[in-house]
Amino acid sequence: MATLKDQLIVNLLKEEQASQNKIEVVGVDAVGLVFAISILMKDLADKLALVDVMRDKLKGDMMDLQHGILFPLTVAT
Repeated sequence: MATLKDQLIVNLLKEEQASQNKIEVVGVDAVGLVFAISILMKDLADKLALVDVMRDKLKGDMMDLQHGILFPLTVAT
C-alpha cells in the first residue's frame, strides 16, 4: 500500500502530453509579420519558423518578436 507521500509524488511526475504545434510563415513582409504576431499573441504554436529571402530584414523582425515571447524562433532563408 502506497503512502500519501508516494501518491503525491507519483501524481506530480505524471505530465500531460503537450501538443507539438509547429507553424512556418513564409514571406515575412507586412502580412506575414501580422500573421506571426497573431500566432504569438494567441499562443497557437510551440514553435514558429519565419522564412524570407531578405535575411537582414528577417533577422530584425525576428529579434523584435523575440522580445515579447517565451519560445525561440527559427530563421530559414
